[in-house]
Amino acid sequence: MKKKIIIIAIITFIAVVAIGIYILYHVVLNDLTGNVGLKPDQYLTSVEVKSKSNFILFINKKKKVSNIIFLNGYSIDSLYKKNIEGKNIEDAIELIVDKLKNSNDFNDTDDIQLIDYGNISIYNEIKMEFNKQLVVYGVDKNITDGSTTLREKLISLNYDSSDKDIENIKKLYNISIDLISQYRENKSFYEKKELDKDFSVYANNIYNKLTNYAKEITTQEKYSKDGLDITTINASGDYQNELYASKDSWYYIESGKVFSYMKFNYNDKIYEYCYKGDNNFTEGTC
Repeated sequence: MKKKIIIIAIITFIAVVAIGIYILYHVVLNDLTGNVGLKPDQYLTSVEVKSKSNFILFINKKKKVSNIIFLNGYSIDSLYKKNIEGKNIEDAIELIVDKLKNSNDFNDTDDIQLIDYGNISIYNEIKMEFNKQLVVYGVDKNITDGSTTLREKLISLNYDSSDKDIENIKKLYNISIDLISQYRENKSFYEKKELDKDFSVYANNIYNKLTNYAKEITTQEKYSKDGLDITTINASGDYQNELYASKDSWYYIESGKVFSYMKFNYNDKIYEYCYKGDNNFTEGTC
């Protein structure tokens, strides 16, 4: 009888410890991610927002913002723990525009880019709400369109990707958590810095990502809707000091080789590079 009591006590103790660890883990995780966990089975689509802040909105099957995937320090400053997650699209976008304006997020950018991740209905709804709230809040900015996929986004961020969306969702979520952790520990790391004056470094960064993307593709037309959007690739590789090719930029793939024209607008100067099938570039237009 005593043995049974001892065994039951041990099992109970182990169970209590296991439950305690489980609860502690999720409390810490939820605190880190704004009290919002990831539910991949409820995922519907994404829309990315790029102004000074850069972040992705995960939309669930109830058409609510389930998670904010932070991609730079500005987005964390503006939107971290602001009770946006869990709200419907209309309420969430109103709150996002309010927080971004209060953070002077729209002051240092010409346009606001919205990037569709494959659900045009949700994308159009979010774009409509952004346009409405920009008028309400007196923000005189244009919205430009873009498109990509979860897999292509991870490639553009220089991370491994999967053919399965559920794995890519988890990877982006973990990237966001890591960024929040780094930002909270060392905010000075994310202060704005001047970019390298040799912009060919950034052009090469994009070209290398395009050639990596082209390994599985033999032919792709210029401006293909099914291709990787060149304007979504962060050329600097730095979350806080981002650089993107302008909308005039393009690329196409022929016989597995990448041909590309990249244009950067930075501090009122223009930098242009032309690639003709390999990483030897010429400066200027193609």
